[in-house]
Amino acid sequence: MDQSARKPRRMARSAMVGAALWAAGVCMAAPPAPVAQPQATNRCKSELSPEALDRAAGRNSEQPVDLGADTAADPLTVLRSVARQAVQRSATVGASRLLNEAATFDLEQARSSRWPALVANAALGPQHSTLNDETSTKGTLRSLSFSASGSLYDAGRIREQVQWREELLQAESLGLQQAGESVVAEVVSGMLERHRYQMQAQVYQQYVRKMQCLLDALEVIVSADRGRASELVQARKTLAQAEMQRDIAAAVGKQIDIKLRKLLGEGQVPSGRLTGALAATPELNEVRRGV
Repeated sequence: MDQSARKPRRMARSAMVGAALWAAGVCMAAPPAPVAQPQATNRCKSELSPEALDRAAGRNSEQPVDLGADTAADPLTVLRSVARQAVQRSATVGASRLLNEAATFDLEQARSSRWPALVANAALGPQHSTLNDETSTKGTLRSLSFSASGSLYDAGRIREQVQWREELLQAESLGLQQAGESVVAEVVSGMLERHRYQMQAQVYQQYVRKMQCLLDALEVIVSADRGRASELVQARKTLAQAEMQRDIAAAVGKQIDIKLRKLLGEGQVPSGRLTGALAATPELNEVRRGV
């Protein structure tokens, strides 16, 4: 009697465990397919929805649009537009540009000092002379005078001054180039880092979805076999770690997004993906020609 009573119970337990394992296998597959476990399947589908992935990647519906370009534009074109926008908006580049213009004016002034200076003076108007309240002279003043001055010999002072101004202009030009390159490197690296953390958050979100499917299956298994409760605890720990990594990646992505808004301005940060931006590296000679 005991053996005959335990046999149906054992068969029912084995059938329940088999169904749970089958549900876990379906959830872990990619892409997920509809199965006979409505609760676990709906949960997996909701976690894989575009809204959930956007929230995990740190995006929302109010995110700024691209710089007048389509989100499907070429990634390299987007990066070039972003770099130009950052250089035009950078205060450091603007200050370096003004210093470069000032050095250009100083050089022109130093070059013009080698030529003689011509000064013309002209006067026209009434005149009168008064002595003891009596006017002695009265009439109209008309005068025109010219004067020229120049250096006959300066022992090379003007030549050395021009050379010094030329070197200052070259230094300011290199400073302007360095400031522009720094801004471009900062904004391009920020765009690539933001894209990397967005993709990382999306990957962790997909991993969280699969772990939740496995956790649902393990809960069914543990309800039939209490000896496998340790697997359920381990799955919950792995799920918590995946959620933490997803949230960290999303937080870092938002920090980089704030940094890009400071460089590009509010409403100027592109929202498109940069997948494949550096997949094909151009030739070195082509890069040198483009500089």
